[in-house]
Amino acid sequence: MRNLISIVSVIILAFFILSIVFAQAEDNGVEVLALGPKVKEIKSREVVTFPFRVSNTTNQTRLPITKDFPFKLDKGESEIRLVSFFVPKTVLAGIYEITYLVRDRDFPSISGRCSTVVIALPFVKLKVELLESPEYVVAGEDYQPRFIVINEGNVTITIVLEIESENDYPATADMVKFQLLPGESKTAIVTVKTDAKINRELRYRLELKARILELEYSTIKASAYSWVKIIPRISSSEDQFHTIPVKIKLREEVWRRKAKVNKAFNQRYPAMAHWTKRALNTSIF
Repeated sequence: MRNLISIVSVIILAFFILSIVFAQAEDNGVEVLALGPKVKEIKSREVVTFPFRVSNTTNQTRLPITKDFPFKLDKGESEIRLVSFFVPKTVLAGIYEITYLVRDRDFPSISGRCSTVVIALPFVKLKVELLESPEYVVAGEDYQPRFIVINEGNVTITIVLEIESENDYPATADMVKFQLLPGESKTAIVTVKTDAKINRELRYRLELKARILELEYSTIKASAYSWVKIIPRISSSEDQFHTIPVKIKLREEVWRRKAKVNKAFNQRYPAMAHWTKRALNTSIF
C-alpha cells in the first residue's frame, strides 16, 4: 500500500476572473468535486465553508491530504471533506476563484483539483473620529481641531465633508471632497475663527459630517464632534485678573491655642505684651 499525502490548498486568487468559472474537477487518480451552489456570495469578516467530495479513482488504497490530517481512502471510495476559511476585512468586492487541490506526496502526478467561484459582496462603512482639539481657546484666536475619516468598507468611495458650527463661527476644512480606497483614511483639519467680543466664557461645539457621494451609498454618513471652552479677553484696566471666590474659616480651637501660648509668653516677658496682643489680632493661622 502506497501512502498519498495530499497538499490541499484553499486559494483566494488576488485577481478578478473575467468569465464565470463553474465548479470543475480534474481527475488524475484522485477526483475532487465541489458540492453545493456553483457560485456563492460571501461577505467580508465571515467564515465560509465549502463541501468537496474526494474520490480515489485508482485501484489502490491511498491517503489523500486534508486540512488537518490524512485519512484513509480505499479504491473506488469517496468522502466528503469540508473546507472553511475566513474572509478578511480587506478583501475587495468582486469575483474570485477558489481552488481545492489534492496531491500525492510520493507521486505528484496523482492529483485532483476543483475550482469554484465566489462573489465578494460590497461592504460599505464610513467612520469619522476626532484626533485632537484644544481644551481652551482665547476669544478672537483661531483654533484647529483634527479629524480622521476612515473607509472601513471594501469599495472605493468619494467623500464630501460638511461642517456645522455653533454661533455661526466661520469654520473651513482643508479639504472638502476626496476619494478613499478600501481601508484608507485621511486627516481633515478644520480652522475655526472665534469671536473676540464675547464677555463671558462659553462652550463651543463643532461637528464634522462626512457623506458618500455615490448615489447607491448616499444614505451612509458619519460624524464626530469637537468641544472647546472659549475664554473672553480682558479689556478693562479695572479687572485685569480672573477672580475666584474663596472662603476662609478660622477655627476657634486654633485661636485658643494661640491665646494660651501668648499668655505664657506675656507672663515671662511683660514688656512685650502689647506686641503679642497685636499679632494675635492681625494674624491668620
